[in-house]
Formats: sequence, C-alpha cells, structure tokens
Amino acid sequence: LRAPRGSMDAAPAEAVTAVINASDGETKYAVETDRESAYELLAARVEASSAAAAAAAQAEAQAKADAAAKKAEPAPRRTSTKKDKSVVEEILTSSTTKSLARSAGRELINQISRSIFGTRGR
Repeated sequence: LRAPRGSMDAAPAEAVTAVINASDGETKYAVETDRESAYELLAARVEASSAAAAAAAQAEAQAKADAAAKKAEPAPRRTSTKKDKSVVEEILTSSTTKSLARSAGRELINQISRSIFGTRGR
C-alpha cells in the first residue's frame, strides 16, 4: 500500500490564487456585476401598471365629469318628423300579426316536408 501523494490539508492561499488567475473564466467572472433581481423587475412592472391604471381612472373620471356637464346643458328641442302610422301599418307591425304569420309559415313548412318524406301525422 502506498500513501496518497496529495495533501489532505487546505490548499495554501498562493496556490488558490494561482489556479484562479490561470483559469479561462477568470476574465469573465472577475468583475462583479449587480444586475436587477426578478423582484425588482416585477416591482417596477407593477408600479408602471398601477400608474397607468391611475391615469386611465383619472381620464375616465374627467370624461364622466365632461359628460355630466354636457348633460346639464339643455338640449335644443327638435320637432318630430315622425308621422303617425296608418291603420294598415299598425296591423302589419303588431306582435299578434307577426305571431300568426310565424305559425302559418311553420305549419306550411311542416305540411310540405310531410308530403315530400311521406310521413303523415297520426
């Protein structure tokens, strides 16, 4: 049996420094950088969205105030250009006439489809 050749003690500071300086990553990682954390990025995004929401709410409140001021002004009166419906127009546009026409059309379609497909009512 042979004893290991390496030392089991902590490496001396000069050896650690020499290994670090000889490393390829030393140029990349030697400079400290302080980037923004995810928390900081999210906090900035929340702050920006809350500022935008506050601006939108303020604009909406201003629009409502303008609309209320405009409503307070009396509107000019217009003369009615609508003519009264004739008796025929009143009958044709009544809901009873529409319902009657719907049911008559439905019954007509049912009779035609029964005659085409050969099924009769019981």
